[in-house]
Amino acid sequence: GNQSGGVHITNVAVLSNDNIAFSGGGSYSNSSNRDCYVALLSPDGTSLINNAYVSGSGDDIIHGMAIDKDDNIFITG
Repeated sequence: GNQSGGVHITNVAVLSNDNIAFSGGGSYSNSSNRDCYVALLSPDGTSLINNAYVSGSGDDIIHGMAIDKDDNIFITG
């Protein structure tokens, strides 16, 4: 696993309104378990519009991300 604070981005997509979606994961605490996140940035990448953090008792890993025609974000892991 990653050392505490280690973060990686695994998926990036641009939505129809040019907002930028990305997902990834890492170890965010002293635990060796990995957690994951999804975030949405403004088109210029300077503003966080929305984000979600996923954590459980074991490793949580995002393997894929897709955007549908309505700009809904789907993750798989």
